[in-house]
Amino acid sequence: MTRAPSTYPSDIDLRYDGPAPAGARRCGRLGGRKVADALARTAARDLHGRLAAEARLGAARRRRILSPLAAAQDPWLLRLTATLAHHRSMAVRGAGTGPEIC
Repeated sequence: MTRAPSTYPSDIDLRYDGPAPAGARRCGRLGGRKVADALARTAARDLHGRLAAEARLGAARRRRILSPLAAAQDPWLLRLTATLAHHRSMAVRGAGTGPEIC
C-alpha cells in the first residue's frame, strides 16, 4: 500500500513542533536559502529594470509634447526623471539584498 507523497512529513515539517513557517516552506521548495536569495535579487533587479524602462518611456513621451521652456519647469517630468534615476541605480546595484524570503 502506498501513500500520497503529501502525507509524508518533509524535512521542514520535522524541524518544527507546529506548522512550519511559510518562509521556511518557500525556501525549501526553492532549493535552499542561497538559491532563494539569488532568485529574490534577480527578481528585484528585473523589476527595477522594467520600472526604469517605463519611466524612461514616460519621460520621453512627456518631453515630446512639451516645449523646451515648459519641460524645464514641468513637475511631472521632474518626478519621472527622479523615478528613472532611482530605478536605474537600484537595477545597477542589484537592488540591495532583495526581499526576505526565508
